[in-house]
Amino acid sequence: MKENPMGRAESPQKHKILDAAMHVFADHGLTGATIRMLARQAGVNSALIYYYFENKQVLFADTIRTVLQRFFDSLQSHPQPFRSGRDRLAFLINGIFDYGTTHPERLRLISLAFNLHPGLFGQAVHALISRQFPYPLKVLREGIAQHQLRSVHPLQGWWHIIGVCLFSLKLRDVLAHVDVTSTGISLPDPATQRQVIIETLVHGLAIKSQRSNPHARRAHP
Repeated sequence: MKENPMGRAESPQKHKILDAAMHVFADHGLTGATIRMLARQAGVNSALIYYYFENKQVLFADTIRTVLQRFFDSLQSHPQPFRSGRDRLAFLINGIFDYGTTHPERLRLISLAFNLHPGLFGQAVHALISRQFPYPLKVLREGIAQHQLRSVHPLQGWWHIIGVCLFSLKLRDVLAHVDVTSTGISLPDPATQRQVIIETLVHGLAIKSQRSNPHARRAHP
């Protein structure tokens, strides 16, 4: 009789392997990482990894899904009232930056997977969305329904947000190796950088209320 796969999925050993995989894949990529390397980081036998995961690609996709799920859970654990589209966008953008500050290896992994392994990244997203509607999309969908945000597909709006934030964070890493004194190229401090992104996306996605925009044309009765 086959063992119930859900028993494996919920085991502490599997979560231990996934935690280790976040660091190893972020540092070495899918190609550079080996099962032996992953086992050493997790402090387990290589055979145990194959017990939970069919191969390295399956482990990679499940690691991406876990990173995304934990990020969504961290957002949902800090619910707030959203009085405007700007509040919603600021909440999501600040959430990405805060998560990246606390777990930089996880954001590196997301960026790597998105750019180099779109197929495996797509599998992870599909597995996640098929289980529940992700919290960031819920925040955007409610904003659209309340006419705080423009009518765009929530998933499309979310990828715009995360794409801008990831690119901005990556650009900061690149410029850390550039001699800004000789080039004059620099970025604002992290707090200002967040505000620039918020205002940029607010301009494109948020709908200004008549209260906040006294020059808006009044609707005819």
